[in-house]
Amino acid sequence: MSEIIKSIYKLKEPGLEACKLFLKVCKERNINIFITETYRSVERQNYLYKKGASKCDGIKKISSHQYGLAWDIACRGTELYNHEILDKAGGIARELGIVWGGNWSSFIDKPHFEVSKNWRIPKTIDCYNLSSQKIYINGSYKDVESIVMDKVNFIKLRDLECSKFKVDYLNGTVFINGNEFKGSMIKKQDSNYIKIRDLELLGIGVIYNSKLKTIIINC
Repeated sequence: MSEIIKSIYKLKEPGLEACKLFLKVCKERNINIFITETYRSVERQNYLYKKGASKCDGIKKISSHQYGLAWDIACRGTELYNHEILDKAGGIARELGIVWGGNWSSFIDKPHFEVSKNWRIPKTIDCYNLSSQKIYINGSYKDVESIVMDKVNFIKLRDLECSKFKVDYLNGTVFINGNEFKGSMIKKQDSNYIKIRDLELLGIGVIYNSKLKTIIINC
């Protein structure tokens, strides 16, 4: 049997964002759960299929775990799979637009949660607090809207636009200066907030000046 992976950071976007949000809301509501598995290899998925623990063989039928879009949980305490707690977690999933295995009819799987590649935070959910931040981009200071999540900075994409920082959209994909942005992104109130450090994936320089307490961006 191959390795069981439990780290949420093995999930791919938007699975990682959805899982973080799910765990955050569960914690706020005192639903005491923990992650038991996230990403699965083909070997791991096929093992579970042969064991009768999954309907996906990992080859002909691919599991959302293999795409990094699914996670499984258990309950803290004496009963790992307490149905009352799992049902409450399932209720949170419904609020967040996350698919819960407890709603399936043919193969009920209450510890299982997953999202599609098109998942976005529901507009009715206000999970992140906006704040204002000053950055220095291409020689000029700008005030931008920002979100801090798990000590990570996300900055409103449109606020970064200038003569050397062009933003375009094509079929839901974000392009910066003509290059596809593949980094982490949060959508709030119809605006995109990108993980500022992920600009480095496009060769854009990002430096934090601790003396000035300012983020410096150079395109």
